[in-house]
Amino acid sequence: PRRVWVGVKQLRLVRSSVFLLLPDIIEHVIDSGSPLATITCTKDLQDRGVEFVVLLEGSTSSTSQMTQARRSYLPDEILWDRQFGPCCRYLGEGPVAVDLDHVHDTVPA
Repeated sequence: PRRVWVGVKQLRLVRSSVFLLLPDIIEHVIDSGSPLATITCTKDLQDRGVEFVVLLEGSTSSTSQMTQARRSYLPDEILWDRQFGPCCRYLGEGPVAVDLDHVHDTVPA
C-alpha cells in the first residue's frame, strides 16, 4: 500500500478562546518561533505542500450542544498583505449591526 506522511503543526494563537457572537479574527503571529517563519510567498507554501486546516469547536451555553466547523485553505487561497475590512457598525449604546455582504472583504494591510 502507498503511504502518505502528513506533518501536522498546531499554530500558537494570540487568543485561545473566541466568543462568536460577532465576527472575530483568529490570529497567529509569525515570529522566529513560528513554523511559518521562513515562508514568504505562495510559491513557498506550494513547494512545501502546505495546506491550512482550521478547526473551530465550541458549545452552546443554553443547550450544551457541541458544534464544529472545519475549513481547509490551499496556498492560492491565502491573501498576502491584506487584512479584513470593517463589517460591523455600532448603533449607539445598544445593538451592533453586522453587514453580512462585507464579512469577507479585505483591504491592504
